Amino acid sequence: MIRRSTTYGTAVIEYTLRRSVRRTLSISVDAEGILVVAPEGVDGSAVDERVRKRARWILRQQRRFEEFKPKTPLRRFVGGETHRYLGRQYRLKIEPSEQDRVRLLSGRLVVESREPRNPSWTATLVRRWMRQRAGFVLRERYEAAATITARLGIPQPRLMIRSMQKRWGSHTPSGRIILNDRLIAARRECIDYVIVHEICHVVVPNHSPRFFRLLRRFMPDWEQRKEMLERSAV
Repeated sequence: MIRRSTTYGTAVIEYTLRRSVRRTLSISVDAEGILVVAPEGVDGSAVDERVRKRARWILRQQRRFEEFKPKTPLRRFVGGETHRYLGRQYRLKIEPSEQDRVRLLSGRLVVESREPRNPSWTATLVRRWMRQRAGFVLRERYEAAATITARLGIPQPRLMIRSMQKRWGSHTPSGRIILNDRLIAARRECIDYVIVHEICHVVVPNHSPRFFRLLRRFMPDWEQRKEMLERSAV
């Protein structure tokens, strides 16, 4: 595979070119970048031309993936700082205690800590609690989406929950669905949007018009939920 680039107006489109024995040229876009698979006999200039012809679609897909990336705000884990949980802001309160515990209490995220003056330990406790809550809430929402897989006539894919830097969710080639544990910061309807988005990818693995027709069929307001996700998970 080699790296190439071409231009479309003021935009520079960088892509990875892979040669294949196939007869047709394909272009795919995902969170990792642009991949072009071309027959052995097609020269580089012809590939560039095909990429330019699909440039508007390519740039549109890149914008979609950019919007779908989780943002990572800087947190200091000190008292008074706010943290989101299921779309709502909670002010952090740190209290000394003989045992470590995190809980929601009277609109606050209360951290009872053996090391209340240690922001690093506070961060560990909060993140551990958030991951535990993500494991429960995301699985609950995923199980609720079983009606959609039933209507599609497909088995419920195996779910994995883990931290991801570039995506809120993913459907893997092995057939699993992965959800970013940081979705615990988002509202439930936003979590449902990511889940339905990935379930639709089981049937349509790309972001073609067919994919968005399928997504709209099961979630007519997906665009509003997507916009809400970008606002409520930071």
